[in-house]
Amino acid sequence: MKLTKIIAVLALPFALLLSSCQSESGLEQKMATDKSVYEVGAEGGEVTIKLYSTQDWKANVLPGTSLDVVDDITVKTASGSASEDVVDVVVNVPENSGYNRKAQISFISSTLAASVTIEQAGKEGERLLECSVGEFLKKPVDASVYYILTGIVTNSTTPTTYSNFYLEDPKTGESVYVYGLAYKSDISNQKVGLLAAEGIQEGDEITIAGTRGEYNGVIEAMYSYYISHKKSEKPMIKLDKEEATVAIGESFELVVTSNKVTWTLSSDVEWISFDKTTGSESATVVVSVSGDGEGNTGVITLSAPDLEPVTCTVTRTNIQDVTVAQFLEKESGDPTPYRITGAIRSISASDKYHNADIVLAGGLGETVKLFRAITKEGNIEELGLKEGDVITVVGLRSDYKGDPQMAQGGYVESYEQYTPSTVAEFLATEDKSTKFIVSGEITEVKDLSDKFNNVGVTIKDADGNSLFLYRLTTIDGSSVSALDLKVGGTLTAAGKKTVYKEVPQMSAGGYCIEYKAPAAE
Repeated sequence: MKLTKIIAVLALPFALLLSSCQSESGLEQKMATDKSVYEVGAEGGEVTIKLYSTQDWKANVLPGTSLDVVDDITVKTASGSASEDVVDVVVNVPENSGYNRKAQISFISSTLAASVTIEQAGKEGERLLECSVGEFLKKPVDASVYYILTGIVTNSTTPTTYSNFYLEDPKTGESVYVYGLAYKSDISNQKVGLLAAEGIQEGDEITIAGTRGEYNGVIEAMYSYYISHKKSEKPMIKLDKEEATVAIGESFELVVTSNKVTWTLSSDVEWISFDKTTGSESATVVVSVSGDGEGNTGVITLSAPDLEPVTCTVTRTNIQDVTVAQFLEKESGDPTPYRITGAIRSISASDKYHNADIVLAGGLGETVKLFRAITKEGNIEELGLKEGDVITVVGLRSDYKGDPQMAQGGYVESYEQYTPSTVAEFLATEDKSTKFIVSGEITEVKDLSDKFNNVGVTIKDADGNSLFLYRLTTIDGSSVSALDLKVGGTLTAAGKKTVYKEVPQMSAGGYCIEYKAPAAE
């Protein structure tokens, strides 16, 4: 093979390199296509597949699923010889008056194989098969086939977010877990709170379309979307939680689900209060916990005529302010909410689930993972948090596989963001109100004060520009002495600019965001 042809082949934007091997001559044998999926409209047309194969090949057309009929889809050139060049394989796709369908075009040689999928819309649209819950449970896992299911909503745990619930057949009692529910217009958005938005609650009859999936051995209806529902005529009441641990002075939301009754909320302690105590429809009630009265455990009771009451046990506790280091020493499962402050080392925020996994560093550099942290109001991804920002979070101590972390549901109470700057830019700016974050090599450490927990530090950049950090401290009150700052180490600090005796410096109260000790000699 000529070098120019090798380069030309490798330069092609091949999306899928499916197989390769070594020939007896030592040359690598390859078969590849430029794309893995082609889309065709219901009116039909021709698809041109660019194929590269160093061996003789044959093409076959197979149905994408057991439900697809693709006998009329043909390959104009169903075989070819080995070639150093990319060849065009033309597939004829006729008009499709039926349902959406998929065809797999496979290429096979003596030792190699490749395939592409052709997805064609149909005039009848998506294929929907109606079946009972019991029949659905016996279907094979297949994300391409949608089934219509009708049943009763039970065990609805997230009506305002993911709308996960169990769908129960009222005749047989069989049920299937519905993992997420969306509108057909946007199936990928499973966090629209569809059940709450449509006023659907436990006991109502619902019809959905979903694919047969499975996760960790549990059969699930996946990628499901809403079709219709009917309200239940059966009286019922329910609370969305059985217990809650709440800090004194804080509040939480309690979802009351009801149908065909007038309900009443009450408590056996004076330090629990409600913004609403009765109603005839489902509602979200704000429950406040004060520091008055005795005891730290109270019971909320939801009652309605002729129905069994349901309860929620509330434990009140004080939020304890601790450093990250102290938080790490707490016991996993401790019901006490802790408040910690630290600098973000890394963050991964989810636009879909509106939470974020954050690695937070304390004043001495110790780190802890915040698992799926949220905000009390709004969405965490909209805060624009980034590495180096300082946040204060409140949450419970937990662990995962022995590693300490803040449990899911910890919330960002406050945050402070800094504008990145070089030493030279910090020295030159006229802005004395913005907090900048700047890094450099330590050239001097002086005026260490254990009493006031601060220290004077001079840093320089690679060009020799120097900046004095006046009375630098830690982000969470940890001991500055324990940082053990050394000349030659790298320091990242955040603070405002000021000028002292005509010399620019970082003003008092700047934070040490990160310190890296000098390499050992």
